[in-house]
Amino acid sequence: MLAKILNGLFPVLLVVIFFCGSIIVHELGHYIAARICGLYVPRFSIGFGPRLFSKKIGDTEFCISLLPFGGYVSLPQLADLSEIEGKFTIPDSAKPVTCTSKIIVAVMGAVFNILFALGLGLIVWGTGLPTNSEMTSRVIGYVEDELVLEDGTLITSPAKQAGLRAGDEIIAIDGSEVKSFGDIQQFLALGTNKNELGEAYSDIRFLRDGEEESVAVFPVLIGNGSGLDRFRRIGVFPKQDLVIHSTYCSDDDIHPGDKLVSVDDLPILSIRTLQEYVSGKQSVNVQFSRAGNVFSKVMKVMNVMDTRPHDHFVLSDGEFDIIPCYSGETGKADITEYTRSQLRLLCTDEDFLKKYDLDDDLELTCVNGIPCASLMDVVNHTNVGRRNTYTFLRSNMPLNVDFTGIQSINVVPPSYKDVLGLNFTNELVVVHESPIVLVKDAVSMTLKTLAGVFNHHSDVSVRNLMGPVGLFRVLGVCSMMDVRIFLWFVILINVNLAILNMLPLPVLDGGCVVLALLEKLSKNRRECIDRIFGILQTVFLFLLLGLLVYISVFDIRRWRADRTMRTEFERQIEKQTRLKL
Repeated sequence: MLAKILNGLFPVLLVVIFFCGSIIVHELGHYIAARICGLYVPRFSIGFGPRLFSKKIGDTEFCISLLPFGGYVSLPQLADLSEIEGKFTIPDSAKPVTCTSKIIVAVMGAVFNILFALGLGLIVWGTGLPTNSEMTSRVIGYVEDELVLEDGTLITSPAKQAGLRAGDEIIAIDGSEVKSFGDIQQFLALGTNKNELGEAYSDIRFLRDGEEESVAVFPVLIGNGSGLDRFRRIGVFPKQDLVIHSTYCSDDDIHPGDKLVSVDDLPILSIRTLQEYVSGKQSVNVQFSRAGNVFSKVMKVMNVMDTRPHDHFVLSDGEFDIIPCYSGETGKADITEYTRSQLRLLCTDEDFLKKYDLDDDLELTCVNGIPCASLMDVVNHTNVGRRNTYTFLRSNMPLNVDFTGIQSINVVPPSYKDVLGLNFTNELVVVHESPIVLVKDAVSMTLKTLAGVFNHHSDVSVRNLMGPVGLFRVLGVCSMMDVRIFLWFVILINVNLAILNMLPLPVLDGGCVVLALLEKLSKNRRECIDRIFGILQTVFLFLLLGLLVYISVFDIRRWRADRTMRTEFERQIEKQTRLKL
């Protein structure tokens, strides 16, 4: 029990330590630089708002505050923020502040974040970053024929319309070189090109048969299901390595680890292509590779039952299914073959089960007092639109449940699919990128995101950004996946902190640099500039906090929507798993 609790707390501790640690590192840069420059530093705070804990060491009060959305170092010699931080009396021992010291103190926060990112990059470089093998490829493995828009409209996929094909290797999008399929997705989503008609487009350069070609692709906005985010998509999937995990065919010559290369001399770069090609065929000639050697096998295409037949009930307050459970039956079957099958309830909706005091997977024995031995019996003895009493067995005791809101029963026949009898594995690869490359890629990603947010031709806006709530959430997910992925995301956060803080806006470090340069150029108006900048800093601080709240609202809505989607997805997966044979 204790081990379970500790395992559950570990991701939370990682998130708290590294998220707060990134802020501490940033503020530590300011603090150390200010101390070296001899400036007065009355307070070092992690978080904003009322102080929860404080301790004075020397002239500095170190404290932890209520709102963990950032932090600050009080530097009254740099800017007057007495309205927010309180009034401080600068001691005579403090050195006079200069333009150079202001710039050094302002810049060192970002410098420390970059140094921290490089330090974490050393760890990730040594351990390697695990990733899906297909995401490291630039080669298109599959081009969708159609895309489904949010309103249900089917359109020809932009990639197909532009003539892109499986096997094309994308090398650049809008002039930016791509290194992986992750880059392809990111560069498309953050694209800013639009033509005279207002249509979004991306210039894609690719290699086909060794020749470089280019094409303009017109992506469409596709939602992620939450209703909050819509990004540009063109309908392509990465190349997959179809490595055999196991077989359920009769051919013993195929071993786990073998790689399926082609079928009837057609290169197979995606499992979708394989499924489409073998459908309707009786046999195919399959080429495999093993330890660098290629061999061929003529394989019979098996037509197997994919999902069993079942009765689908639609009620005014929910849905459920009645499915047959049996063993040892193979080959084709129809509803009449299940006359001696045990019938069981299939329902993944916990609210529905709770309402009727039911348990999933109960055995159904009678409908309206009449014993049922087949799916057709259930249909024949149910009166749609009237009250029906279903008898289930719970712990070998009959349980009668009254359903008054049955609106319809659909008898769903079994489905079949053509297969080769091969199961494939999804390979993970460990990528060892140097700290410089990791930080450089994070900088590129951050700058492209900012460019998209501030460009009116982009389909990315402030609401698509991630605030503290979203960062906590993603960090938590990464910590449960793999510590190395977690560290990679912390690197990205630190690079983001460094770049965002250097924007030339009041209250940000970049604004302090601008103030120092203005004072240098306008010595006679220094007091006036300080006063105006102090007011602007106060105003922008509240605007910044308001922006964080605004973004956090979308973070929370996205979190709730994703949880709902995940729950529904898990229900559908569970249902499909139990419907499959």
